[in-house]
Amino acid sequence: MSSPEKGGQTAQRPRFHLAFPVDSLAKARAFYGTIIGCPEGRSSETWVDFNFYGHQIVAHSPLMNATRSPQAGLMARPSPCAITAC
Repeated sequence: MSSPEKGGQTAQRPRFHLAFPVDSLAKARAFYGTIIGCPEGRSSETWVDFNFYGHQIVAHSPLMNATRSPQAGLMARPSPCAITAC
């Protein structure tokens, strides 16, 4: 997404990535996909990502744990939950 700037040039708005836990992936799909209208991106049995107006949001199920977390190998010690970042 870009916004007009002085001289007719455009600047990119910073993008964010937000990962968060949900009680149910089915409910997350219904809310973010159907109600809000965010296109669904990649997914697995434990997470699903959505395009939130050009930003990436990722819903993680409670089944996601430190041994299955893709972030677990990046940290000095395992984390019991997914990383939330922006």
